[in-house]
Amino acid sequence: MDPQYPARPAAMDEPDALLPQLLARHSETYNAAAPEYERRVAQNYEHADRRVRRIAQSLVPGGKVLEVGCGVGLNLLWLARQGFTCTGIDCSEEMVRLAKRRNPDVGVIIGDFLSHELPSSYDAIVADAVVHLFPEAGVRAFMARCRELLRPSGVLCLGTTVSASSSEGWKVKSDFAGDLMRYRREWTRQEFETLLTGDDWKILDYWELPDPRGKNWMCIVGTLA
Repeated sequence: MDPQYPARPAAMDEPDALLPQLLARHSETYNAAAPEYERRVAQNYEHADRRVRRIAQSLVPGGKVLEVGCGVGLNLLWLARQGFTCTGIDCSEEMVRLAKRRNPDVGVIIGDFLSHELPSSYDAIVADAVVHLFPEAGVRAFMARCRELLRPSGVLCLGTTVSASSSEGWKVKSDFAGDLMRYRREWTRQEFETLLTGDDWKILDYWELPDPRGKNWMCIVGTLA
């Protein structure tokens, strides 16, 4: 492991110091990865369509949806086609450029979801492949921000890969060229479901779906109780 990327950040219990470090690293990594994500769009079309259609079953028809970590904008494309009023946000300038090109009629913002001033509350927030980029302190901040931005009875949809055991740390994106490094947490289903249980949340739906490269994704949808 490169010494600048310890297995766990030293500032694990100091999110104010840790999270800007993660944001800077992830912005750089996903700027570099954006062209490969764009090349993979065609093979991901059906996967994105199936995922969004399932998500839409739990959402208010025509509602306002914010996608966090919108990437090259494929989910935004399908959400808009399902009739939702969409906004996307991503920390990668290059991802945002590609998302805007794919969705010229959708507002797409470059910024940090945890701190960016967003214009209004939302009926739903969709965050696919986002929470696994945070350690525990960041996940707490992420969930608090979602509660802040969602309307009463708002819906949150989260997605990540299924893991048999939990772990976290700086890891290379092994299916991309260039030894691209990002922080990665592996979630078990049991751990993942705890994000949308308790006094604040009620789980509405859960499913698993393999992607074209053989990764098995779990998606969980919950509403503010």
